[in-house]
Amino acid sequence: MANEFDNTVTGLKNNGDATFAAAVNFAVGSDPNSIFSADLDGDGDIDLATANLSGSVSVLLNYGDGSFSSATDFGAQAMTEAVYGADLDGDGDIDLVAANAGSSSVSVFENLTGPYYVCGDANGDEAINLADAVYLINYVFKGGPAPNPLDSGDANCDDAVNLADAVYLVNYVFKGGPAPCCP
Repeated sequence: MANEFDNTVTGLKNNGDATFAAAVNFAVGSDPNSIFSADLDGDGDIDLATANLSGSVSVLLNYGDGSFSSATDFGAQAMTEAVYGADLDGDGDIDLVAANAGSSSVSVFENLTGPYYVCGDANGDEAINLADAVYLINYVFKGGPAPNPLDSGDANCDDAVNLADAVYLVNYVFKGGPAPCCP
């Protein structure tokens, strides 16, 4: 929840049993008006971004334990009323867009932390399984779509995406072999 008059946002951590822990406030820029949540840094934890009426966007990175980093503020335009995120440039990470009522404009913030991906997850479903090996075989032998990003298919870190990566994944999935690595 955005707390406009005390420049904080309130978080309620889910206890996993239909109850919440006590409210915790996190400092953000002046006059927060809306909140957007997504994994902004690619670590698997949900981070926060706030639109601040003072003309900025604050980003708080989740430490994974219910606490967040101090806010980093990015300048926008007057009366920033809303913030939303999507992969605007197709690089695999979440960029931010802020609506600025005071200037009838939008501010675009390109996320420079990515791209992020799961090593060995050739088909992009965020799991490493036999489907990834099949995806790689289809890519190598049948001209199927390439892994996106290509490095996600380089499971054995030899700087090439080839049949050896599919074999490496099968060994990992069925025989407990070494986990895929990232080049």
